[in-house]
Amino acid sequence: MGRTSQREFLRTLALEKGFAININPPDNADIYERYMSGTINGDIQKLQDLFFELIHKK
Repeated sequence: MGRTSQREFLRTLALEKGFAININPPDNADIYERYMSGTINGDIQKLQDLFFELIHKK
């Protein structure tokens, strides 16, 4: 699964559970770099921290 598909899967899953998440905001290079670093290096803790930072109740 490509990273774009991963982001879309997470976005859809969040929506189905009543949450919203934007893992790829176009104006925030920091989020993109942290996401890419976490996925490429398999750093689950980095990804978890990022997801909890970005997810919010709809």
